[in-house]
Amino acid sequence: MRNLITPSVVAVVSGVAVAAAAAHGSATPTPSTCASAWNKSAPSTLRSTLLAGSPAAKAFVVGGGTSPVCEIFFTLGNGKLVMTHGSWNGGSVRVWQPLEKLTSAIKPVPSNAAVATNGTISFKG
Repeated sequence: MRNLITPSVVAVVSGVAVAAAAAHGSATPTPSTCASAWNKSAPSTLRSTLLAGSPAAKAFVVGGGTSPVCEIFFTLGNGKLVMTHGSWNGGSVRVWQPLEKLTSAIKPVPSNAAVATNGTISFKG
């Protein structure tokens, strides 16, 4: 489990995949392209997990900067936070990591996307 305490920690988590992804020469994604990648390539099992129990109410999509990785932080209906991420390569994310529960979060948790009942997200910017 990860602890998410400050915005700088989000930047550190985002930077974890920089070295590995940089070797592939990928361009960095934007939050909007990360949202599209989630909608196109997130497996139905991952979306089902996200919607089970206390369904996700909102999301915070991170992409860009110097890191070719997409990260999505979901706030569940019960206020808990989970996240997933995937390497951006060739204009898409081929593999999304399983959802991770975060033990603490920035309060209030930022949001830049809505979560639909089918698990897709609508990026608001």
